[in-house]
Amino acid sequence: MASQALLVSLASANMVFSSIAKERSKTMRVVFLVGKLLTLAFWLVVALSLLGLVQVPDPQRLNWLALAIVLIHLVEWGLVGKQLKTLGSPLKQFALVMLFGVFHVKAPDTRAALNQAL
Repeated sequence: MASQALLVSLASANMVFSSIAKERSKTMRVVFLVGKLLTLAFWLVVALSLLGLVQVPDPQRLNWLALAIVLIHLVEWGLVGKQLKTLGSPLKQFALVMLFGVFHVKAPDTRAALNQAL
């Protein structure tokens, strides 16, 4: 009798944790989507600034920041590029890492695809 009650409580706890995990996954997808959109906006401002189409208060600082981010993304590619190549076109994966960085590498969809590929 006690073992049946324990099994029922474990099953209901599993259902609760499963629903929490699904909600967390949805939340993470939204967070990563917002991160990607903000990163895309940053690169758009950098490109427009370099073309002289938009005025920024401190263009030299923006250029240094862009260079630092490019270097960080190159390091990210060096660390995870071999794994990401298994997902398809290496050039596409490289471009996505250079554009979005960690928002592509750690995105739930990318992680799920990597787990399936391995």
